[in-house]
Amino acid sequence: MIVIPVGVDQKSYSLFVILEDSNIDRIKKYDPAEVTVDKIGSSWSTLKIKDVVIMYASQEEVMEISQSRNPIALLRKLSRGFVYRPELGDNDDPYSKIK
Repeated sequence: MIVIPVGVDQKSYSLFVILEDSNIDRIKKYDPAEVTVDKIGSSWSTLKIKDVVIMYASQEEVMEISQSRNPIALLRKLSRGFVYRPELGDNDDPYSKIK
């Protein structure tokens, strides 16, 4: 699992969580993945998390990420299939509790 914080503005950041095949295999065994925000680093501790974006990367893409000098371009590549479909129920409403 790769975790990349990206500043949004002076007060907040987005947290990109990139799952690999081994992470997904682990989750399928009901062993949850966990991101400990304290481990991200002190420079992010004074900022608010705006959102968490969960992505997938193949082994080849993971190699690209580790060697890249432009992680933002790779994050765009990893989100190339993003589809917002309000007609199918996608929305920006607040999350609700399970009833």
